[in-house]
Parts: sequence; C-alpha cells; structure tokens
Amino acid sequence: MHAQPPPGRRGGAGGGYLSDLLKKETGKNTQEHIHYHLIERAKNILLASDEPVSAIAYDLGIEHPQSFGTLFKKKVGMLPFTQLNGQVLVWNLPGQIKLN
Repeated sequence: MHAQPPPGRRGGAGGGYLSDLLKKETGKNTQEHIHYHLIERAKNILLASDEPVSAIAYDLGIEHPQSFGTLFKKKVGMLPFTQLNGQVLVWNLPGQIKLN
C-alpha cells in the first residue's frame, strides 16, 4: 500500500515549484504572503475587539503571544499594544493609535 502524496504534489506540481512560481509572479515568497494575510486579519480584529492581544494571537493560530508581538512589530512598525505613561496605546491605523 502506498501513502498519498502531500496535496502540493498530487498534480505533479511540487511545493518548491509552487513557491517559486508565487515568488516570480508576486515578488513575495509563501511565508511573506502568509504573514501579510495574518497581520491584516490581526489588524481588523484589533480594531473591532477589546480581546487581549494574547487571545487574538491564539485565535489566529499563534500559541505564543510574544511571537505574534514580534511579527506584528516587524511588519507594522510597532507592537499591537504599547504602554505610555500608564496608558495602553493600541495600534489603530497606519501612523495612528487609540487610547484604551
């Protein structure tokens, strides 16, 4: 009995081929696309929710909130929340923050 090949290999198109094609067509690799869509979802949730960032990270499939914070800061330029003079500043729109 033979095991089924992974989904990317069933049609003869390997994962490497699909990744290379994506990079060629868009200029971004697979991980960059995943991160982009993950951060966009996170932004929308942060804007509409009062949930703790750790709960939002977990809902997005990230077990460790620190990893989410690091990725968010790398892609957006700031943490999803920051404390300033005792007030919590939450990311809102590019270049803007809202006070909680």
